[in-house]
Amino acid sequence: MPFDSETWAIENLPYFRRLDFFADLANETDEEVLAVIRARYADEYTTPWRNAGTMAPTPPPWKIELGPPLSDLCLLRHDTSRVWWHDTECVYPPEHLAYRDAIIRWSTISRGAFSPIDVQERWGGTDEEPQDPLVQITCDQGTLTLTPSFDGDYFDLAILAPINAWLASRGVQLELCQAFDQTAFVVALNAKEKRQLEDQRGWTFQSLRT
Repeated sequence: MPFDSETWAIENLPYFRRLDFFADLANETDEEVLAVIRARYADEYTTPWRNAGTMAPTPPPWKIELGPPLSDLCLLRHDTSRVWWHDTECVYPPEHLAYRDAIIRWSTISRGAFSPIDVQERWGGTDEEPQDPLVQITCDQGTLTLTPSFDGDYFDLAILAPINAWLASRGVQLELCQAFDQTAFVVALNAKEKRQLEDQRGWTFQSLRT
């Protein structure tokens, strides 16, 4: 029988809502949440054309890729209050401020674990020969200084390790799902939720070391 995205989504969405995904839509039915997901997908698809001031084409039908855990991630990527899914080829040029923007987004998905007062991203060197950036996060916990490695245009996800060490007492970690392409999927989970997703849904996570 062919895989049907809509049927799969309506069968599996309740599982994730019990884990507080799509909490911003807590008062909506599953069908209403799926309608919002479709709208978010269409908005995301058409954004590049709208930003360029041109007429956007009609988005292709929303669909979920077959096969766990990718099916889960395709669904949950639309929960922007819990998930950061981003292309890691995004760092250069430095004025993109990719690290600053990512850390601000991570704070919004951290379920209140940290709320930066200020995030600074500074680069040394020249456009031809940039040096590793310096990133400083100021929170109520104090100031954390990060030194991501410069690897062309690729985001250094290793900075999640010291951030998670900083959040150890908060009961939530910013977990990085095992990579399947050059995108990164980061989600805020407590230890029980992480074990449940590993055991029941086959999720795997990348090891992050300080």
